[in-house]
Amino acid sequence: MNHIYRLVWSRVAHSWVAVRENARGRGKTQSRGGKRVVELTAAALSVSAVCIPLSPAAYAANASDASIAAGNGSAKIATVGTTTTINQSSERVVIDWTSLSTAANEALVFNQPNASAVALNRITGSSPSTFLGSLSANGQVYILNPNGVLFGAGAQVNVGGLVASTMQMDAAAFMNGSGTFTQAASATGTVVNQGSLNAASGGYIALLGKTVRNDGTITAPLGTAALGAGSSITLTFSGNSLVHMQVDQSVFNTLAENGGLIQADGGVVVMTAGAADSLLASVVNNTGTIEARTVENHAGTITLLGGMQAGTVNVDGTLDASAQNGGNGGAIETSAATVNVANSASIDTRAPQGLMGSWLIDPIDFTVAASGGNITGAALSAELKSTNVTLDTVNTTGTATGNINIDDAVNWSSNSVDASSHTLTLNAANNININAPITWGVSGTPGDAATTGALVLNAGGVINIGAAMNAYWRAPLTMNTGPTSASVISTVNVDLLPNAGGFSGSVNFFSDAGTTAAGGTGLLTINGNAYTVISDVTPGSGVGVAGDTGTDSLQGMQNNLSGYYALGSNIDASATASWNGGAGFAPISTFTGVFDGLGHTISGLTEFDTQLAANVGLFGDIMATTVCNVGLVGASVAGSGYVGILVGFNHIGTVTNSFATGTVSGGVSVGGLVGANEGTTANSYADAYIPYGASFAGNYHGAGGLVGSNFGTIENSYAIGAVNSIFNAGGLAGSNWGGAIIDSYATGTVWSRTGAGGGLAGYGGESSSITQSYATGAVTGAGDAGGLEGKTYGSISDSYATGSVSVLNSGSTSAILGGLVGIDGGSIANSYATGNVSNATIAGTGTAGETGGLVGMNYGGSITNSYATGAVTGARYVGGLVGANFGPFNISGSIHNSYETGVVTGTDSATTGGLVGAVLSTGSVTDSFYDSDANPTLTGIGGSVDLGGVVWGMSTAALQNSANFTSATGTSNPTDHSGNGDVNPAWDLPGAGNGAGSTWFMYSGFTTLLLQAFLTPLTITANNVSTQYDGTAFYGGNGVTYSVTPDLSLLSGTLTYSGSAQGAVGLGDYVISVSGLYSAQNGYMITFVDGRLSIVNTPPATTGGTGGLVTASNDLGQVEAWVLSKQNSGQASASRGVPDLADAGTASDDEGDVTIKLGSNGSTLHIERDAGGEQAHIHP
Repeated sequence: MNHIYRLVWSRVAHSWVAVRENARGRGKTQSRGGKRVVELTAAALSVSAVCIPLSPAAYAANASDASIAAGNGSAKIATVGTTTTINQSSERVVIDWTSLSTAANEALVFNQPNASAVALNRITGSSPSTFLGSLSANGQVYILNPNGVLFGAGAQVNVGGLVASTMQMDAAAFMNGSGTFTQAASATGTVVNQGSLNAASGGYIALLGKTVRNDGTITAPLGTAALGAGSSITLTFSGNSLVHMQVDQSVFNTLAENGGLIQADGGVVVMTAGAADSLLASVVNNTGTIEARTVENHAGTITLLGGMQAGTVNVDGTLDASAQNGGNGGAIETSAATVNVANSASIDTRAPQGLMGSWLIDPIDFTVAASGGNITGAALSAELKSTNVTLDTVNTTGTATGNINIDDAVNWSSNSVDASSHTLTLNAANNININAPITWGVSGTPGDAATTGALVLNAGGVINIGAAMNAYWRAPLTMNTGPTSASVISTVNVDLLPNAGGFSGSVNFFSDAGTTAAGGTGLLTINGNAYTVISDVTPGSGVGVAGDTGTDSLQGMQNNLSGYYALGSNIDASATASWNGGAGFAPISTFTGVFDGLGHTISGLTEFDTQLAANVGLFGDIMATTVCNVGLVGASVAGSGYVGILVGFNHIGTVTNSFATGTVSGGVSVGGLVGANEGTTANSYADAYIPYGASFAGNYHGAGGLVGSNFGTIENSYAIGAVNSIFNAGGLAGSNWGGAIIDSYATGTVWSRTGAGGGLAGYGGESSSITQSYATGAVTGAGDAGGLEGKTYGSISDSYATGSVSVLNSGSTSAILGGLVGIDGGSIANSYATGNVSNATIAGTGTAGETGGLVGMNYGGSITNSYATGAVTGARYVGGLVGANFGPFNISGSIHNSYETGVVTGTDSATTGGLVGAVLSTGSVTDSFYDSDANPTLTGIGGSVDLGGVVWGMSTAALQNSANFTSATGTSNPTDHSGNGDVNPAWDLPGAGNGAGSTWFMYSGFTTLLLQAFLTPLTITANNVSTQYDGTAFYGGNGVTYSVTPDLSLLSGTLTYSGSAQGAVGLGDYVISVSGLYSAQNGYMITFVDGRLSIVNTPPATTGGTGGLVTASNDLGQVEAWVLSKQNSGQASASRGVPDLADAGTASDDEGDVTIKLGSNGSTLHIERDAGGEQAHIHP
């Protein structure tokens, strides 16, 4: 039941105390103006107690509780009846109160000289301040109470300005104009408003403390309403206006929360918790309504600010900075390390008669996701109907990524211009990742669509577009990348990575919901440049879109070769087959502008050079410019020279994130994507068939699956089409003359009649390089042919080939074939080949060219840390690794730290060797090996005796023993294949406990040496086991944990357990070792880590008061201890144990214990009895 309480004055406690209604009480002395009794229900009291501990409840401002601490004589305080009045005569006064509160019918009145006057009220007692009545002031009032401040549900406050806080301020500092408030460590109270706090026009209401909350109403028209949470806060004033609030220092878990109504129309609302750079958690919550609407052309601002290192802002309820009655919309900011927006939140900055306002969301990272993110796509879409939105991670510091991720669909398109005319801006310190569709603009009949919405993307890193972006009716898109704070933005890097199926995302421009728009300029801006949006192959085909200039098509680009162009949709160019008398599309030549496909494709393009002119492709040639994010599908292109489906000749330009499929042919420099590349081709691929290419001789010409002739850089790209060429053919590049190929590969078959043919590149010049690349296609050639490169004078490192290599015409006397390279005049390091190599002979002559498992002819080149495993067949100069090793003009061809394991077959035994067919006078071989089991009749070098430290034959088993590569083993007898010839080759293998950082790696007994460059580190750790002793021997393990999730298809062998844990019985810790798994090349480099087995005692137990039988298991048997009660003389005995393991003891009448030895490791069991003899406790 409810009890009725009333407040009575306690003369002893000198405070108001809540008592039952029937308790007797006496009023205060007559100087108070008469007896006061205020009745409250217990329920009413509990409401206040939820927020502030009121013990005891104390109301009624009383002049006798006040003293002037600064500004003596400048204020007079009087209490008459239920009203306490402070008449202030100076601009500033400090009043100390032992307590300060008001009951529901009480009033606290400040009469001040002007609106700029300030009265600082400091409560020095132990009770919080509870205001249930009225407080009024024509100036400014500060109320500081470390025990808490509560404005109850009936409180009415009308002031020029108010600061209510649990913080403190020094009197002298205040008198000197300080605005800094600090929280004492002993301050435990909160600041809560459940009433009505009202500031005069231009005035302010500020609630400050560690925890501040508004559940009532706060109004500050044209002024400031502020909730600040921290341990030190500075307010900056201008006259009677609060113009700035800053949290200088924080404590853990500061909170500023609004669940009521805050109104500051034409003014400022700010809620902040935590200092900006604080590492301590802080939270700002809004579930109520905050309004700072435009009045009298004064736009309002709303700021919810948490700490930028560890703070959180949770946005719900309503934030309204609109201008419904005229003027421009205001500004809303929600900033913290983490900003979360609820689906039920409502944000409004609309201005029907002016400019719409904006909402800034400023975290360190931000994700739009259906679940688990910071806002849903549906919520963001809804907010974009009523405000412009900016997501900004530019101010990210520390280890945060600064990314913006769109993982849920966002759509603010509409049939209504007004509803779709808002802008979404993404400003990322790092990357913008678009993994779900974004749609904006007017999707119906637009009428005048001049105000249609916009999307702006600014990224310090890369804009990754992995889903469709759809813009309707001239809805603009702006994209910038590079340092977002720089005045000059770097070249845009919009990443639309293609794969064999095309692009994962694109940017589409539509004239309505179903028709693509030709565009014109102004729809798209990238790095400040206005782009012409192209959606067709011929000019003037836009659908009702203003701005047709004659350049808004593929062919129309020829009319402005320096323009900026983008594809607004996929284009069907099949009509070009009948253009120009069958010649098809006219190449866009000498292009100096920028072309961005935005993830779209052009299908059916036809070009046929009937004039035998050079530079043929969609772009005949490009200068120092960029072509990106476009795919050409099913193209048919032919020309005399420099022919590519996308670009004929790339002069120091960039081709990136693009692909081509179809057929291409020509006489000079023919490529599936680019004919000749002097610039950069990156992140691109081609699946093009080249039936006829590079008929003109010259080492700098060739036909390649991606690039015909490379003089620049090819990076992170691949080709999968077949290449047939008269001269120099490569699966990726026909000629790599002075160019670099990095992180790229080719899988198509290669056919070369003359010159050089390679699975990746045909010919490599002196300054060329191939790094971290590979080829898997079969290579057939009549000249110099290799699984990776036909002939090179450059460098090859960390690369491999797996395709077979064979001679084009059986009986060729000049074909030089190698599993990796035909002729090496440069350097090969950390590379391998596994394909079979076959060089047929003219019957009875044995005159075919050099043949090697890795290199056919090492002509002054160097080979280090490399190997070959394929079978090798030839006539003369046939070797498992190299056919012939020598050099011109006294330049030595060298082979070092390399091996082979394939079967070698040659017609001329004198020039057929397990490792090298022949080493001529200028060649050298050191510390290299061949498989003597695979080649039992051969020596390492044809016609020579094996020599330790040079070349030696080892058995297959010996080749699988790492000790044979790091120490001297075996004997110097050439027939001893058990070791390395008794000479330490000192190969670079891991030391004890060090798997990474070396060149080679081996699973001894399972594999031969593997190159670490092609292995992924993997740690396999045995899981720990803990078990209670049960007398049973332990075997096996408890599974393993992988450092990364492995591809199990790349793991061989059987997981086995070993170590001291196997067969363990007794108490103690043991080692669980794990082994047995291994991997081949391109698999894993495994490190095994031991686990631990722990066998522990039985857990503590307790017997009853009359004794009982306790059984303890151990590794030598079971011990039973009968523990007797006090009445039975406290005798404890042991039985069934091995005789010398248990010593019976006798307990005293009151207490005692018995210690029993358990097991051979010396562990013990203790049996202890309470002093009263009622229980016995058994524990290890």
